Amino acid sequence: MINGSGANGGASSLEMSIGSNNTLKTRVSELEVINELFRGRVNELEASEAEARRQLDEALRREQELKERVEELEGRVAGGEGVVVGAGSVQVAG
Repeated sequence: MINGSGANGGASSLEMSIGSNNTLKTRVSELEVINELFRGRVNELEASEAEARRQLDEALRREQELKERVEELEGRVAGGEGVVVGAGSVQVAG
């Protein structure tokens, strides 16, 4: 028997392989947990982005409506119709 290449050397090598295998399985499990945490965070961020885009679209739509209303009122004023400005509202007399 040279350099532990007999039965005891084989058992030691097998034990080392089993130990390495168990260590790798543990590491894979840890990485799966980390990956799942990242996946959950990505889903949260995507949902947040979708909500922000929805709010932006709504704000842009409202802005366009208000611009159109201002143009309408300016047209009425230019057309000689009277405009009465009250507390927080604009009324066109005519």
